[in-house]
Amino acid sequence: MQQDYKGHHSLPEAEFNIADDHRRLMIRLLFVLASIVVLTFSLLNFLEGLRILPAIQLCCGLFGLASLHRIQKTRHLTRWTFWFLLTLFIIVTFAVYTVDGSDTNFVWIYIMPVLAYSMLGLRPGLLLSLPFVLICIGGLIWHYWNIYEVLTARTIANLVNLAAAGLLVILFMHYYERGRADTQRQLLHMAATDALTNLPNRGEFQRTLRSTIAHSTRKNTPFTLIVLDLDHFKQVNDTHGHDAGDQVLKQLGHCLQRNIRASDFVARLGGEEFAIIFRDAAGNEAGTLAESIRQAIADMPFHYDDTGLSLRATLGVATFPDDGKDSTTLYKMADERLYRGKREGRDRVVTA
Repeated sequence: MQQDYKGHHSLPEAEFNIADDHRRLMIRLLFVLASIVVLTFSLLNFLEGLRILPAIQLCCGLFGLASLHRIQKTRHLTRWTFWFLLTLFIIVTFAVYTVDGSDTNFVWIYIMPVLAYSMLGLRPGLLLSLPFVLICIGGLIWHYWNIYEVLTARTIANLVNLAAAGLLVILFMHYYERGRADTQRQLLHMAATDALTNLPNRGEFQRTLRSTIAHSTRKNTPFTLIVLDLDHFKQVNDTHGHDAGDQVLKQLGHCLQRNIRASDFVARLGGEEFAIIFRDAAGNEAGTLAESIRQAIADMPFHYDDTGLSLRATLGVATFPDDGKDSTTLYKMADERLYRGKREGRDRVVTA
């Protein structure tokens, strides 16, 4: 039995694929700006007589610029971003702990959490931001101690202000990112779900069919696609009204979910048409599964208010790869067999 659909089929890497092109553009812009800034500071620190820090900054800046082409095509965008930000954080931390460093290095404490949460999301953002802020606060204390040797009340007050502001930035970004991620998940669910039956919709079915074909091609395993349509459904709407038709479709959705395996997939394509993907099933097994679905619908006591309704369905069956090796061909074959079953008298399974 397929569990309640949550719309998770559309969330491959982290949660950013809904706007992946935009995210790639933003990360490329980050790499360019960060690399230019780091290279600029490398030159300035070298002119100030420093050697280790400028060398690290130079390597990081050149690596960032050299990575731009790779970022455009990589499938591991989150991983690239994580390691780049981690390197940037290490450089800033090193600068904060450098006695001869600038007194304004602390401003990066407030920028880094924004970058981490915006580019990586909730958990990776927290994983990078919190240790970074705490380490940099420790660096500021160490920096002031080396300058003044004695921490006065005013100096301590300044450090408390800096630390509190940094932690508040993390707190704000954490709650903001959590709210944004929750909203995005809800939008993804709405975009991929049929509002009436709470099953995956046609768009999600097409994505799942393509991904199932890709997986079966790699593993060299078959699967079965079933397209079904309720017989004489128009009579339900004409006799009892459209609300009755809606209730029947909801009950049919529950019936289909109860009669498939946990590994299978069911979607509403529109109107009274539904589709089922039986993974790792072909031949006689496919016909048996399709017949079990037809029989379950025939035995289903549909209800509207106090009225009992008896319905039937016609099913068209196509098997990958025998009946088609791409989604268009496979669906067309199942759909043709469905309507051949309609012409031949309805309430039947057509497998060939």
